[in-house]
Amino acid sequence: MPSALDSPTARTQRRRRSSSRACSPTIAAAPKPSRFLEYTRLAPNGSFAEESWGRLVELARASGDVALARSRARFYVDRFPNGASIDVARDLLAK
Repeated sequence: MPSALDSPTARTQRRRRSSSRACSPTIAAAPKPSRFLEYTRLAPNGSFAEESWGRLVELARASGDVALARSRARFYVDRFPNGASIDVARDLLAK
């Protein structure tokens, strides 16, 4: 006698559960600099401008592009001398 676990419905449900687990990301996607650049272009004095520039500095540093990171850090220090990412920016400029 077949069990309820072998029914077509049960097999379909197991297949759906296993395929959804296989497709779900385990690590969040890295933020894209283009999103922050777009925000700073559209709202240069917006509520999140300082945070966006800070993230741009951090992302440039993480990418290994030293010239870009230093350029963004210089701008950040000039524009946001008390910003949350000021230590990161100053560290880049000190090197």
